[in-house]
Amino acid sequence: MQLRVAQCALPIIGCFSFSLAFPCIANAENTFMDWETQLYAGEYYEDSRIGSYSIISKALPGDLSITGEILFERYSDYDFAGVGGHLTWEATTFAKFGLVGSHAHEEYDYGSDFEDPGSEVVSSTVGLETELNHDPVTLVAQLGRIFNNTYNNDRYYLSMDAYYWGADYLWYARGATRRTKDYKEYTVEAYRSFFADVLPLTLYTGATKNDLDTKEELRTYRTSYDSVYTGGYIDFLTTSSSRWNLWLEAARQEEDTVFSIELNITFGPGADAPYISAFGFTQ
Repeated sequence: MQLRVAQCALPIIGCFSFSLAFPCIANAENTFMDWETQLYAGEYYEDSRIGSYSIISKALPGDLSITGEILFERYSDYDFAGVGGHLTWEATTFAKFGLVGSHAHEEYDYGSDFEDPGSEVVSSTVGLETELNHDPVTLVAQLGRIFNNTYNNDRYYLSMDAYYWGADYLWYARGATRRTKDYKEYTVEAYRSFFADVLPLTLYTGATKNDLDTKEELRTYRTSYDSVYTGGYIDFLTTSSSRWNLWLEAARQEEDTVFSIELNITFGPGADAPYISAFGFTQ
């Protein structure tokens, strides 16, 4: 997973985990419900990928807000479809607390080399989340439980991100971890944006380390890789209703260097997206 975004972006490396943030194309202050949809396609880590992501957010009385998410992704041998949501309370100007949940279907196509060439995983999550924001530092976290239909493998998960924001938010550094009882992932990365009159550009570099401690690796379509990556995205077209981005990335995994290219098209007035998606857990 990774969905691409202008303010915060994280490529999905190894297992499924990602972070999202969205640029506002137009002022959505007076709309009944804020929304945004992304469509994207390309070659991603030596695999083809197409996907769509939609988010809807609405402010409620009592400093509450509700956010809904829909995600679909298709690779050559793997499909993911899920819905998720957040109920958030803004306790102070510096702190938010809330509930998060999701429901997802995954389909793997292992091919004819396996006795069972196809497999479907149905999973749900429920958890607590918090956001602590004291400029220039932001800390966000989710703690919850994953329930699925395979091997009685219900388990707890922890997702944490820490940001340090630079001058005028033109750059930031980010550290993150995704953990369950048998999987740990650590990410560090930095982004820098250049807002010229034409073709705004963002560059990034980072590294991810995965620690998979389970025999399930033998049954998993996507194995884990440690990687170092660098890339960028450019806003090459903006209209009254859409924004077009082109992503390029190079990553070093073990002894291989792999390249990714992706086209991302964003529609809608914009929405207040959470730092960690309802799908921001490790599967």
